[in-house]
Formats: sequence, C-alpha cells, structure tokens
Amino acid sequence: MKRYCVDDFLVHEASGVCQVKAIIRQDLMGTGTEREYYDLNPVFENRSHVITPVESNRQRVRSVSSQRTMKEIFSRLADLELIEIKGDRQRAEYYRQILLNQDPMEMARLIKTIYYRNHMRIAQGKKTMSQDERTMSAAKKKLFDEMAFILKDSQEALEIKFCEILDRDDPSRELMDKRKTRKRRI
Repeated sequence: MKRYCVDDFLVHEASGVCQVKAIIRQDLMGTGTEREYYDLNPVFENRSHVITPVESNRQRVRSVSSQRTMKEIFSRLADLELIEIKGDRQRAEYYRQILLNQDPMEMARLIKTIYYRNHMRIAQGKKTMSQDERTMSAAKKKLFDEMAFILKDSQEALEIKFCEILDRDDPSRELMDKRKTRKRRI
C-alpha cells in the first residue's frame, strides 16, 4: 500500500479528491493503541476535513489518476460495454462494488450503463429507478470531481462533454423516434 506525504493529493472513498493536511498519531477508536491517520482536506468541499487510517484492511484511499487516464475515458467512452445484469439485487451489488473500487474507467462504464438504461425506460414510458438515480449521482460526483481536478476544468463542463458523447450513440433515440411517429399517426 502506498504511503502518502503531507501536501500529496489522493482520492478518498467517500470524499473524493483530497489533500493530505497532516499525518497524526492518536487513539481514535478508544482502544488505547495509537495509530497513524491522514488528516485530509477534500478539494471540492470547503470547511471540511476527513480523518482516515494510514493502514487499513480496506482500501480507503488511492492515488489520483493521471491526465492520460482521464483523457482516455473520453476517447474510449463510446466503446465501453454496458453492464448487463438481470436481477435488481445483483445489479445493485455490482454497482456498489464499482463505487467502492473507485476505478475511473469502471465508473464511466457504470454512468454510461445507467444513462442509457434511464433513457430506455423513459422511451418505453416507464419511470427511472430511484436506486439507479442514487448510484449514478454518486458515480458522477466521484468521476467528475476527479476529472475536474486532473483536467483543470469544471465538473459541469466535463459532464456535458461526457453526455454529448453518450448522446451520439444513444440506443433509446430510435425507440423515441418510433413513439413520436406513432403518436403523430393517431
């Protein structure tokens, strides 16, 4: 596991891109044993800080992705395969694992899958699923915050660019066109 230094940037599982403000030793768990913790300042959340263990059984932090990786997401977005899992519970668990693993390419794939899934449901006259909405919101925050930090652009601008790429190949467009044609005939 990589050890970070004061002023390094990293990605925290819940708070996104953070800067290491300090490395502190203290007994936070009340066990009488001191451990080392990172004191982190989230980049996109003012007046907030996070304490997380330097050593943990779970991967709570990872290195910030490279600029090349972030640009590659845009260039490969159209070719990313959709996640196709039939059962709602199995799908929700798979989505949760992607969010926990924090892999930017997999989060892009997750967003693409839910984006198209939502468009297909709307085209079929159905409502979107609230679980999908929550998952996509979490994935967007994680991915676009890190992209914004790395690519020096706003989250909103990057999300617009991302959605424009997705809209070019949106599979629901054909279904929506058929529905409009049917309505005109009636």
